[in-house]
Amino acid sequence: MEFKNPGLELKGAKILCVSVVAMVLLSSLENLREIVGIFAYWVMIFVPFILILARKLKTRSLFFSTENMEKQWRVMLVFFLLYMASFITSWLVSDIFAVSSFLKYSALAALLAILVVLQPSIDMIVKGLKIASVFSLVVLWGLILFRWQEGLHFYPGRFGTAVAFPGILWKVGIYLMPWAVLAVFKKANLKHVFWFIVAMSLIVLDGSRTGFLFTILIIPVMGLMSRFVIKEGGSFWLKAGCMLAVILLVSSVAKPILWQATNDWLTASSSSLDSSLPERANTAEYVLSADVTRLDMLLSGIYQAVDNFPWGGGVLSTTVPAYGIDMVIHMAYLQVLSDQGVAGFVGFSGLFFIPLLVFFKKIRGQCLDAKSLRANTIAIAIVMIYAGHGLFHPVSNTISEWGVVLLAMAVLINKSESVRV
Repeated sequence: MEFKNPGLELKGAKILCVSVVAMVLLSSLENLREIVGIFAYWVMIFVPFILILARKLKTRSLFFSTENMEKQWRVMLVFFLLYMASFITSWLVSDIFAVSSFLKYSALAALLAILVVLQPSIDMIVKGLKIASVFSLVVLWGLILFRWQEGLHFYPGRFGTAVAFPGILWKVGIYLMPWAVLAVFKKANLKHVFWFIVAMSLIVLDGSRTGFLFTILIIPVMGLMSRFVIKEGGSFWLKAGCMLAVILLVSSVAKPILWQATNDWLTASSSSLDSSLPERANTAEYVLSADVTRLDMLLSGIYQAVDNFPWGGGVLSTTVPAYGIDMVIHMAYLQVLSDQGVAGFVGFSGLFFIPLLVFFKKIRGQCLDAKSLRANTIAIAIVMIYAGHGLFHPVSNTISEWGVVLLAMAVLINKSESVRV
């Protein structure tokens, strides 16, 4: 992409940066869509990028060539089309849910195409994640400080807000984690450690076990990438040990303080408690109940996938009775296989396999400098976090779930992205 006017380039980059930051922030506030409405929520994220693209086309300041794309991305398009075709077969055996999902994924694909053309940088994404992380923590602690019960939501051992329920709050922290860990491995200064603590605090306060698991995996993987691929930084074991010590410190201090601060006045109010969980008296009961339910979901999902093989039983057809309602199974790949058949499973899996393949090709080719390698490492980490997220959670067609992932994919498609650390 080339710009004829340096002034337009600078102004356009600032506008794009603001739009990316806003997209990341809105994605972290997933429950905001229930307040403003789903359509308005999509519009707030989608429209700014359409306007930026239209402005660049009008001023003829945008030049984009597919020569900058790896051949594998065209293969990814085939996987996507296969996944979309599975909605058609699903619609034939199911109902209108397939049409709704088809339209939403079409919109997400259009947004990715726009982002690929606009070329957001990983710096913009990281800036958005930093702002969203601080905003989420300030809102959470502010609700406690000012005792605004209606704005606070919690389950046993899990905290959230009215715009980011428990189970959502941790996601912005885990997406920031790859950058924070790489930054600490490069230089363990106060600024980098601060952002690691911020990201970890969101995961701890949310109480997400998926977030804990991913963090434990991210630290050694990013450490190895920093040492042997990007080839910067040192003292792997010392820095990894310090980060693990920070995790233990945040886990043993932050949540108990928050729980104690809310215990006296919040437990007496039913308005802040999730009404679907009145019988869960403590964290242990909550975790045990959730594990049993997840196991039942997986077993039922396997049986239903076999029964629906090979075409699938239709979108949202694979459900299990839980907590008084029919819930979709919390394993995206099994859910897609059972709902949309083999075609849907292969197509959906390919959306994550191709970016990983392209990343390994970039490493093997050794054609990128350290900054570009760092940027691509952060981007693929975000995509793989979401891919791993599907092992423990249902598939989603919402823009809040895919927002940061689409930005990361757009970075990966660019051959020469770099990042400041």
